[in-house]
Amino acid sequence: MLITVEDKVYDMELIDDKDKKLAANIMVAKANHHRLNAEGSQILVNTYENGLAGMLKDLPETMVEPTEPEPEEDVKSS
Repeated sequence: MLITVEDKVYDMELIDDKDKKLAANIMVAKANHHRLNAEGSQILVNTYENGLAGMLKDLPETMVEPTEPEPEEDVKSS
């Protein structure tokens, strides 16, 4: 199995040490698992944001003009 890490390609089948090969395969599986979870989470975020936008579209009284955040004042302790 070929994998790409930091723009370099590695062939996992060329690992001779069984323990290292097992550890590498586990790391690949974990990375893929978390990548899939992150993609799924982003889909959920987009779905909720789209639903919220649709709901707020029907509530024009909630729309306000964006404002610039006011700079925070430095507070010096005495």
